[in-house]
Amino acid sequence: MRTEKQNIEMNELNETRSKILKKGYLTVKDIQDFVPCGYTRAKKVYDYIQSQIAKENQMPLLFGVPKKPFLKYMCLTEDEIVEYANFGKRTKVNDQRVII
Repeated sequence: MRTEKQNIEMNELNETRSKILKKGYLTVKDIQDFVPCGYTRAKKVYDYIQSQIAKENQMPLLFGVPKKPFLKYMCLTEDEIVEYANFGKRTKVNDQRVII
């Protein structure tokens, strides 16, 4: 069972993820915040996605990786992220969050 602090952190993480996806692309720092992980792991993910984009003969972005290939790598959909973020907002009652 999650503690109150873990639950708040999870809701904040989902809100952060939703904000990152609204940009349409992710930098290494965004991947660090999204997963969360360190720079080395995020850079490996970033480089892997860039290589997959190159293999598909698509034009890579100079400022980040597109959100669709990243979400595919993470086995997530944008709808799921938005739903998780909205669920966290809905469970906030009188400045207390419901523990799930």
